[in-house]
Amino acid sequence: MVGHFLIGFVLLAPVIVGATTQQIHDVDFNNFEYPWRRSHIPSSWHWLEPIPQSHVRLQNGHLTLDPTDPSHSAYLQLQSVSYGDLDGDRQDEAVVDLVYGSGGTANWHYLYIFKSVDEIGVPIGILESGSRAFGGLVSVSVSQGLVVLDFADEGRREGDCCSRGVIRVAYRLQNGRFVETGRRQKDSIRFAIYPLSKTGPQTVNTRVDGQNVNIVYTDAKGVQKPLTSSGVNTQPSLSSDKSWVVFLRELNRRESEIWAIRTDGSGLRPLFRGPIRWDNGVHPSSSLRSPQWSADGHVVYFVTDFTHTAGALWRLDLTSRKATVIIPDAVIYGVLQTGRYRGFLIANQRSLSTPDSDGRRYPVYPFFLYSPLGQKVRQIGDESEDLEGLLNDWEDR
Repeated sequence: MVGHFLIGFVLLAPVIVGATTQQIHDVDFNNFEYPWRRSHIPSSWHWLEPIPQSHVRLQNGHLTLDPTDPSHSAYLQLQSVSYGDLDGDRQDEAVVDLVYGSGGTANWHYLYIFKSVDEIGVPIGILESGSRAFGGLVSVSVSQGLVVLDFADEGRREGDCCSRGVIRVAYRLQNGRFVETGRRQKDSIRFAIYPLSKTGPQTVNTRVDGQNVNIVYTDAKGVQKPLTSSGVNTQPSLSSDKSWVVFLRELNRRESEIWAIRTDGSGLRPLFRGPIRWDNGVHPSSSLRSPQWSADGHVVYFVTDFTHTAGALWRLDLTSRKATVIIPDAVIYGVLQTGRYRGFLIANQRSLSTPDSDGRRYPVYPFFLYSPLGQKVRQIGDESEDLEGLLNDWEDR
């Protein structure tokens, strides 16, 4: 087993790392040698000291550590590169995020900070994150000379994989080391939990057909009818009268569209295309998620995710084809189909928590009841509530 992880290592002199360059922006970090040593599964984040003497080389942003068994091998993958002046010399440093996959369920990150010294890209700091919900690295930014990192908050984790919250930590380069500065902050991420697909008569699902993902409707007699025949079609939602399906059609990694089709297979048409214009910015249509019909079938709602903390719930009027934001910072939602509140929405929205033991508040995502136009009625549950349970409860009222 040890031999497997040594495949791909290049033992080099410890001083020179990387390629000759006059500016750190010129370095091709997709094809680059990184100091690295494998460790046991980490339970939190920490800076590696000293910098490892062994090295690995990425090719096209990836390295399979056991090329004899690539389907089960551990790997390294380039996630992102950020730039900023961290030492005040008016020259940018590079902050490079690599994710390490263990070949199993565990994965964590290695964050490298490189400086251009005598035309050589030299590592001046390496951080190893925790694994997944146990202090895994969620996001990286450089702001005002600081490296600002969001780590998964173990105290708000959902199983081993994920956490509802992050702990934001800022580091300053001081005397050759990265030192934590300022107070740690808590924040919440847009934690989307998708409901389980329903089966049986008059339900809609997806089916993988080779490289295509198609929409399949099961009619009242239990007969399955494919509604699409090509492309990647996902997240279908059935209208209350069972006559229409709305779904996402993914064109590529940056483009998705909202489409609709009748359950008899007719009427296939696009309803909404990007890009998404919101808050004085333009965002790719890959941010589209979770289209659903209104109870009367005249409107389609959908969510957009712009960052791991920012997004919105939209209302698309099918007569005017105008889409407007009705609930900023909503993440998951459902439309009440029966009962006194038919047509109303239940959604969780970014809000401030009650004060903690230190008197500090941080964002959380409790559930609220909204009118069909997005007016808030009242809070009906905290962020740990189950959306499906709330929908069932309020449809019985």
